[in-house]
Amino acid sequence: MNRILALIFFAGALYWTWTLIHSSSDVGVEVHAGLQKELAGLIQNVLEKKRPRASQFQLQKIYTETIDKNKVKANFAYSYQEKSDRSDTWNQKVEGTAVLYKQPSPDPNVSRWIVQEVKTVTDQVEFQEGSTISPNKKDPEEDVD
Repeated sequence: MNRILALIFFAGALYWTWTLIHSSSDVGVEVHAGLQKELAGLIQNVLEKKRPRASQFQLQKIYTETIDKNKVKANFAYSYQEKSDRSDTWNQKVEGTAVLYKQPSPDPNVSRWIVQEVKTVTDQVEFQEGSTISPNKKDPEEDVD
């Protein structure tokens, strides 16, 4: 009797995993790829506008995951180099997430996704050259030797 119950349980688990693997996703692979491409361009454009001295933009990772059929979460990481007035250079690395919501579109063949929230999780700055900081100086903007 135990063997029969074990066989039925095993067959049920096998069927459940088969349907789980072969079920269709709420959001297709093409939509995920398109969202990743558009979000990468959006990040670069916003960075160019907000940080005009930024250069060497690199998108290190971006991937999206379906939350439900109308909601997608994007995870990203990028880095760039920035130069100050005093010719100090540093690299900045940023990681974050964005939540996108699908909005109804007049054309059923075109899907519209709206970025609702963006959060940066980590923000890391790495200086190219060390700067000398003196506690005796009164003006922190003075040039350092």
